[in-house]
Amino acid sequence: MEEIIKMSWVKMLAPFGSRVVGCATDTSDYDYLVLADYRPDLVSLAYTGFEPDTSDPLYGVYFSSWRNGNVNLVFTDSKGFFDATVEATEFCRKYKVYDKTDRCRVHEAFRAHLEQTDKIFVF
Repeated sequence: MEEIIKMSWVKMLAPFGSRVVGCATDTSDYDYLVLADYRPDLVSLAYTGFEPDTSDPLYGVYFSSWRNGNVNLVFTDSKGFFDATVEATEFCRKYKVYDKTDRCRVHEAFRAHLEQTDKIFVF
């Protein structure tokens, strides 16, 4: 993962998900949110070992997910999306929102608020 952090188009990285919230199991993966100048394609991540994770329907227009073993990188080029995800993760940690479906709903609510306040731009 160090090679990704050092890429010039990567701006910020923040852990999120069950490990940060406090509800991880032994099989939980490590989730990292990556703010970048653009969302990567296969060429951008060539030789890093990360491949697109397209099996989960929760991935949407603002982000793409890449996996290598038990590490999941979620790339976004939206600062609003990045901030909303970090804030939603902190909310879930603080208020012990452990159920995955409930955590996803919290994240959706934080993102919807940002869309309404024009901090996330819909294309």
